[in-house]
Amino acid sequence: RTQSSWDSYCKVIKLFQNKRRYDHAYNTLKTSPLYPYLSVMEGMDDTKGANSTTQNYKVQYDTMSSKEIAEDQIKLATDTLPKLVDICKELAGCLGAKKIGVGPVKSVSASLDKAGRKYGGDVLCVTDYCRAFIILEDIAALLALFELLWYSLGPLIRRIKVATLKDSNSSLFGGYRDCKINLEVEGHVCEIQLHFSNMWNICSVDGFQHYQNWQKCDMDSYDGPNDAISDIGKDEIGELVNLAEHEVSNSPPSSLNWNEEERVVHYFALICLYIKSDLFHKAESILKQLIQLHLDTAADQPLHHDNLFLHILLEKALRGQGKVTEADKVVKYLQQFREKEEESAPSLWNSLTSPSSALDMIIDPNKRRREEEEKFNYEVRKSKDYWLQIRNTRFVCLKAVEPSSCPAMYHVSDSSY
Repeated sequence: RTQSSWDSYCKVIKLFQNKRRYDHAYNTLKTSPLYPYLSVMEGMDDTKGANSTTQNYKVQYDTMSSKEIAEDQIKLATDTLPKLVDICKELAGCLGAKKIGVGPVKSVSASLDKAGRKYGGDVLCVTDYCRAFIILEDIAALLALFELLWYSLGPLIRRIKVATLKDSNSSLFGGYRDCKINLEVEGHVCEIQLHFSNMWNICSVDGFQHYQNWQKCDMDSYDGPNDAISDIGKDEIGELVNLAEHEVSNSPPSSLNWNEEERVVHYFALICLYIKSDLFHKAESILKQLIQLHLDTAADQPLHHDNLFLHILLEKALRGQGKVTEADKVVKYLQQFREKEEESAPSLWNSLTSPSSALDMIIDPNKRRREEEEKFNYEVRKSKDYWLQIRNTRFVCLKAVEPSSCPAMYHVSDSSY
């Protein structure tokens, strides 16, 4: 049982690690000068939770069971898949995308399960029996694909889903964010998934497994890894600590390579167990070694989320020993990162540091909101102008396409912004 608990705990640690990486990848995307333009796009039939895009109805379905209808849709998907792959190849070739892939045609059991969970059992609402994906380098490639797809296959587009790419919306389970497009190909609605390379590279094809595991383990109900073992007794926690120490005994921190993910996860798990068991001095010792290792071997890699996580744990380990001064220094270190992230979006509190600003807010409470709206609209206009510059130089295939002709971009006009 202890081995099973250890494996499950390491799985939780890994899920949280990937979630941090996805969040970091998304935050990196948001630094693009094109993000303000993307953030105001509404997509097409992109209402969260809606299922107005469905497979085509057939009269004979009236006398067929859900299983039989799903089997018919699977046959259509199998016949349609080669055509969908050809479409993806052509799009990728025009945009310079280096990787496309094909998902397996959905099985009957998976189709019935999804229809039951999301659509009240209606298997015609399942629109990813037939699916493929394209890996895109950046936001510019996504915008180019929108325009190219609408220009070449506009009448076939049934839905463009961009909701999870917006900061105002939550991510998919486990932190992943992507864009999905539904096309009607030879009478069957298919799905093209558009992934950004910096997100895709975190888990590659295992990203969907991460998504499923996060959902299955109900990870959204946990604030941190130790919430997953909150119901485990003290004796079993002790057994887990012993097992964790054994797992890392042949790989001291000094010999660790930050790219050896399984070993890194084992150390993260051991540290969290030490903190859970109030063995703060042991956690501190390993944490300081891992922080130094990270500085030595991974400082030039986009893994600062791991560094931040280590410092969050270090603060807990220090405070647990009453080392208040050291713990406060770690808090200040973490605060520096938060301040950098907030520099581009000053808070209302910062605006009130000026007496004149405070007076303006008292006289005209809506002034700040109007100023923020004007600033945002200006950023969108600049972002759109930047896109048009890139569009005309990087994507030769769009020369014959009218800019912003895709419905997903309709409302992003000079008159609005």
